[in-house]
Amino acid sequence: VGHSGYFNNYYNNTTVQTSSGQIVDIPSPGGEGHSLNSEKNRLTDYFISWKGNSFLNRNNNLDFGISVRYNKFGYYKDAGNSFIYDDIGSSAMLYSVFLQENHTAKKLVYKPGLRLSLYGNTGKLYLEPRFSASYQVDKHLFLKMATGRYYQFLSKSTTEQTYGYNRNFWVLADGSEHPVVYSNHFIAGAGYKTKYLDFDLETYYKTIGGLQEYLFFEPGSPGFPGDGTTPPGSNPQPNNYRRFIIGSGKAWGVDFLMKYENNNHSSLLSYSFCKAHQNFAEINNGENLPASYSHTHELKWTNLYAWRRWHFSTLTVFTTGKPYVVSSDKTENFQVSRVYSKLPDYFRADFSVNYNFNIKQ
Repeated sequence: VGHSGYFNNYYNNTTVQTSSGQIVDIPSPGGEGHSLNSEKNRLTDYFISWKGNSFLNRNNNLDFGISVRYNKFGYYKDAGNSFIYDDIGSSAMLYSVFLQENHTAKKLVYKPGLRLSLYGNTGKLYLEPRFSASYQVDKHLFLKMATGRYYQFLSKSTTEQTYGYNRNFWVLADGSEHPVVYSNHFIAGAGYKTKYLDFDLETYYKTIGGLQEYLFFEPGSPGFPGDGTTPPGSNPQPNNYRRFIIGSGKAWGVDFLMKYENNNHSSLLSYSFCKAHQNFAEINNGENLPASYSHTHELKWTNLYAWRRWHFSTLTVFTTGKPYVVSSDKTENFQVSRVYSKLPDYFRADFSVNYNFNIKQ
């Protein structure tokens, strides 16, 4: 039985002025020279689950379980008290059952599994089949693979940058404006072990559907209330100035790990190659967009050495830069044209020395 919660409250008051101190007029609900906006995002989670295991024979056993989960979310965004983009929220029940068989033979281990979920906000059943296996070729070499279908009912919506801030937030799927996120995973790899050395290589390919991004017109944009183009006394609908758009994505890559270990010294070297992109029909005419978390190369090297009471360690990290938005232009029908670039490559090296001693009373 468990309970968790999350909240994020954000408030921004920006004043623009020249180097001589003159306030620059910003036509927005914040008044002359000011841009106001605030956001709130809240989540509540309650769940109860039960898991069990059944021994069938020396080569087979079953894992099974049931769970019930209650989620509630809220999201609020304004541009000053005079204009509210969104004040939305919903709650949902999620009922799940799962069953997985663990089969062990001499060299082959495989695990077929199935999860079935009933989601209250859509009233639909979601089937998630999964399968994983490993095969021991010889004393040192083994092969492995895994595949599966996954659903996510609580997901994060990305949002456009406002004065350099990224205000991503969580939403709960409702089957319409906020779809259920789904993904398909395909993983294959191999490992090789000796007395002191371990090698592990893994490749993956993943497809994702139901991604969300939140588009909105900022204060001062053409047609926004208070910019001089909205007739006095009119009551504009906030939905005309914001929209959730839905997209898809793909990710593929290779992960490599080498580990050396003896009595006093451990060394780990890892390398990751990753490509990930997303597609939204409203952004750059549906072209591939770099995912915000994507960095092509990442290299890490860690060393741990123990000598008597002394412990020495090093960590070296190198990653290529992540993408960011240079500029973004939006038309009245929410068609967006963006220019992307990459941050500089990142390098860091850490060293530490520890001495351990006892304090006697």
